[in-house]
Amino acid sequence: MNIIVLADYLSTELGGIEKCLFETCLHLHHRGHLITLVYETPGDQLEQYQQICQRTIQIKNFKLNLGYIGDLSKFLNVPADRIYSHYYNNFFFGALIAMLKHIPFYVHLHLPAPIEINPIKHLKQSFTLLNITKYFAVSEAVRTDWIQHLKVPDDNVSIVYNGIDLERFTPDDDYLKVRQKWKIEDDTKVICYVGRLESYKGVDHLIHAFSQLCKSGIKVKLIIAGKSIISGEAYEDSLRHLAVQLGIQEHISFLGHVSHPEQIYQLSDILVVPSLWLEAFGLVVAEAMACQIPVVASRVGGMPEILSGEFQEYLFEPGDENQLFSILQKNLNWRVDNPQLGQRCRKHVIKKFSIDRNIDRVESLLSSR
Repeated sequence: MNIIVLADYLSTELGGIEKCLFETCLHLHHRGHLITLVYETPGDQLEQYQQICQRTIQIKNFKLNLGYIGDLSKFLNVPADRIYSHYYNNFFFGALIAMLKHIPFYVHLHLPAPIEINPIKHLKQSFTLLNITKYFAVSEAVRTDWIQHLKVPDDNVSIVYNGIDLERFTPDDDYLKVRQKWKIEDDTKVICYVGRLESYKGVDHLIHAFSQLCKSGIKVKLIIAGKSIISGEAYEDSLRHLAVQLGIQEHISFLGHVSHPEQIYQLSDILVVPSLWLEAFGLVVAEAMACQIPVVASRVGGMPEILSGEFQEYLFEPGDENQLFSILQKNLNWRVDNPQLGQRCRKHVIKKFSIDRNIDRVESLLSSR
C-alpha cells in the first residue's frame, strides 16, 4: 500500500503517541508498504523517518489557515491509496486530502474524545467525522469514550492495542550489576515512574505514598524519569519542594527526559503509574512488564485492560495514597516472595501486546474498506 501518514512534532520527548507512530511506520515499511510522512515540526525523529519513508513533507500548520491551499496542493500528485493519522489535531487536514484524492481515511485514537463547544470548531469536527473511514482505538476505554461523546458508530471503531518491541524491552539477567552502575545498594528496593510530569499524572500522590514507605523503615529509592511539556518547570519544582517538605529528598532522583526507559525498568523493582485522568493505554505499563517488572497503576482508562487476570491486584483507585502504599508495601519484595512474577509479566505482554500482533491488526484494518 501507498500510505500518507500524518504526524505532528517528530520528537521522542513528547510521549507514547510519538513512540507508537514511529514503531508503526517502521514495521509497515519492513513489510513493504510505501510511506509518505507529513509533519508540522521537525525534531530528533526526523532523520529516522527519512530513512524509512518514501518521502517526507513538511507543512506550515495543520490548523485551518491562509496557507492551507498551498499545503493541500502538495499532495495532489503524491501516489497514495490510504491516509492514516494518530493525532486529532490533523484529522481535518486528513479528511480534506481523503476527499480530494477519493481515498479512505483511517485514524488511530490515542486520547479521549475532544468535545468542541465553539460552533465553528464543532462544524469542522462534524465534517471530519463524516469523512473518516475507520477508527482504531488503543483501548476499550477510548473506544467507549468516542462512541459515547461523539456518537461514532460502534461497529466502525476497532480496538488495536499498542505493541511493544520485545527485542528492545527485555529484562537484564543481572539487575544487581545494573544497579551498581547507578550506585544503588543491593538491599535497596527501587520504585520508578516514567512519563511526563504533569498534574494529571498524579506523581505528587506517588511521592506521598513513597513517603509512607520511607517512614515504615523500608530501605527504598524512587526514580522519576520524565519532564513536563504542558506545565513547564513549575510542576517539577513543586514535586521537588514536596519531597523536601516530607524530608525524603535524598531518597528521590529526578532524571529528566530519558531516551531509553528500558534501562530504568531493568534496575527497578516496581513501576508505578499514578495517573488521575483517562490514560488511554499506558504504554509504560506494557514496556515495564516486558522487562519483567511488575506495575502498580491507578484504575483509569486502558490500564485495567493491560493489568488483567492476576495483575488486577496491582490496581488502585486514582489518588488513593494509602491504597498505593499498601500495594507497594505488600509487593516490593516480590523477587523473594513470588520469584516467577517477572517471567509471568513478560509472558503476558508477549501474548497480548507484542509489536507483531499490533502491526498484524493495523495492516489488516488498513487493507479493509
